[in-house]
Amino acid sequence: MQMVTEALVQGTADHGDIANELEEMGLSPMDQMDALSLILDKPKNVGVFRTIKSELKKVFVQRLLSDKASG
Repeated sequence: MQMVTEALVQGTADHGDIANELEEMGLSPMDQMDALSLILDKPKNVGVFRTIKSELKKVFVQRLLSDKASG
């Protein structure tokens, strides 16, 4: 998983913290990859993820993943 995470954030070292937090949330490896892509895809999502409190981050990620799944 570490290699996949490094590949996704390669060239964007500033975002390694996001990948680490997603891993700590206990998400599946596939959800971690999807969430990281969804967050890094939009600067707004990066800002929201970094700004909200820790207890809200998992809710934010779950919402992103849910929105992706529903189309």
